[in-house]
Amino acid sequence: MFDPHRSRPLAILPLTLLLPLAAVAESQSPPDVLETITVIAERKEGELSRVPASVTVIGEEELRRQQAESLADVLARVPSVELNGGPRTTAMQPSIRGLGGERIVIRTDGVRQNFSSGHRGRFFSDTGQLGGVEVLRGSASALYGSGALGGVLAFRSLEVDDLLSAEQPSGARLMAGYGSNNDARYGTLVAAQRFGDRFDVLGGFTRRKTDDLEDGDGETIPFSADDVSNLTAKLGWRPSAEHRFQLNFQRYRNEHEIPSSANTASITNIVDRDTRQDMVSLQYAYQHAERDWLNLDATAYYNNVDLTERLIDGDRIDDTELTTLGVELSQAHRIELSEQLALNLTLGGELYRDRQEGRRNGALREQFPKAEQRVTGIYSRAELNWNERVALIPALRYDSVRQTNPDLPNRSESELSPQVTLALYPSERWMLYGTWAEAFRAPSLTELYVRGQHFPGNNFVPNPDLRPETAENKEFGVGYSHRGLISGDDGLRLRFAAFRNDYDDFIQSRVSMFPPPGTTSRDNVEKARIEGLEFEAQYEAPRWFAALAASRLRGDDRNDDEPLSGIPADKVALSLGYRFPALNMDAGWQGFWVASQRRLREGDPGASGYAVHSLFAAWAPAHGPLAGARVDLRIENLFDETYRNVLDALNSPGRTARLSLSYDFGT
Repeated sequence: MFDPHRSRPLAILPLTLLLPLAAVAESQSPPDVLETITVIAERKEGELSRVPASVTVIGEEELRRQQAESLADVLARVPSVELNGGPRTTAMQPSIRGLGGERIVIRTDGVRQNFSSGHRGRFFSDTGQLGGVEVLRGSASALYGSGALGGVLAFRSLEVDDLLSAEQPSGARLMAGYGSNNDARYGTLVAAQRFGDRFDVLGGFTRRKTDDLEDGDGETIPFSADDVSNLTAKLGWRPSAEHRFQLNFQRYRNEHEIPSSANTASITNIVDRDTRQDMVSLQYAYQHAERDWLNLDATAYYNNVDLTERLIDGDRIDDTELTTLGVELSQAHRIELSEQLALNLTLGGELYRDRQEGRRNGALREQFPKAEQRVTGIYSRAELNWNERVALIPALRYDSVRQTNPDLPNRSESELSPQVTLALYPSERWMLYGTWAEAFRAPSLTELYVRGQHFPGNNFVPNPDLRPETAENKEFGVGYSHRGLISGDDGLRLRFAAFRNDYDDFIQSRVSMFPPPGTTSRDNVEKARIEGLEFEAQYEAPRWFAALAASRLRGDDRNDDEPLSGIPADKVALSLGYRFPALNMDAGWQGFWVASQRRLREGDPGASGYAVHSLFAAWAPAHGPLAGARVDLRIENLFDETYRNVLDALNSPGRTARLSLSYDFGT
């Protein structure tokens, strides 16, 4: 059985294997891990190796290597991140540092994903058109407001620049793939065109159809099939060098049969679910040609999620809909106060409105009550940087939340979310930082206003007096980056973080069966603490590449000194790869180990430890008639392990072979 406390040598295993081999590698420029850019952590572009926060960036190359079919495939190897609800795709909800649901903020191309309803998921985009993912771990309300207790997940779809080089006016990518476990078939076509320096356009379509998955024992995972279509369109206009507008549209559809309690092991109340999401956003960017300090980013968006569920063995039709309208402004600039002191200042504001409504056979459904909330937030982040060696970074956000329901009194509240970070850069290679932050989450509309039957013999009771959940986070981190570690063209990046989060007024469901009829209510009852350690390492050389990620979380209920429910087990993920320049091919192995979860609350189901291994290979000719083609092969869960995530009620998929063929056209 895997014991993470005995696995510390894994932290140096990649380097001990790579040292003797990288020295004889041929000269070839690998991807530069030190030039990775993050936007989410500071609401502006910054070099990841110098950002004093716990951030993971998953680039397009890694996404193609994973051949991800679901959100779980994308995030499985990120420290302190788990998915529950799997492997049913529309039931998946991410968890960061032990916090899931509405305790993390999800954004796609800058658009908030605020949908949350019972046993349903929160992410409704196909992975076939993802261009990148960023994960910010830790309290982030100082920049992102309500809900960022656990962190932020930011997804970016493919852009024109992902398909076209600076010299290309047009191009396209055609991709087709197959997965053996669930007979998955999918195809993606993305095309882009530039019209001089003024206009550009991108269009993409993905169709994915799968059957039910099987676990490692060969048992069918019921109701895990999907029928997905995803349409993307983007139109960019640059009237001058200083201004750029971009209009984005995305439509997602998934039709499948699934239990109404989809994130449980239930196979009753089977519904024919039609999941629909439409997103429209308009982005504007302004950069003054001479005044570097004057630049502006703005986004206005519309996001509609609508789930229609028709009961297979009955005449019940449920409709669950949330519409979000929002606008966001951000201004970042740098002021040179002296030769040694500079101020990087980010100012911004956000306004969004959520409007939800549930219906059953046309009548209002109390389990997803008709309600509305309006959130207004303004924030500032100042970075005083002395000689690029010391940075003091205070940040503050003010949020006002107004929530309404036709049958209960209106609610209004406001919160301040402060954050202070001190970062030290003793040399170009080292970074040390410490952060103190407060965060909050306003109670959701459903938590406040839900009524009606929960299950036979039990009814929901609304609680419009719920208080916001609050968090206090303390974090210490160390970063190290080194270019030319062994040869002149390799690179190494390391990141370690230790943190402690204290939470007050946690909102918890209480189910009571006595006296009959029973009730389910939400109350502010819990004080909790979650603390942990995280480690990440990436190495790139002309012939070799490697990555290591590890996390250890501990959670306690401070009311009764019992372990918290739903805390992920210790995890280590390791990747090793080798490049064959003469063959234009790379290949490698990935593995992750999860310990048994022994810290359990009385009555909680346990989860055994497991190890999952995968192999991958990619062939992409650089010259000749096949230049632009790419073949990706992946064998996931190589040894057909039967395992279950501690947060899941169902087993994870068994062994599957995935094959992807793609071709990039360009003129």
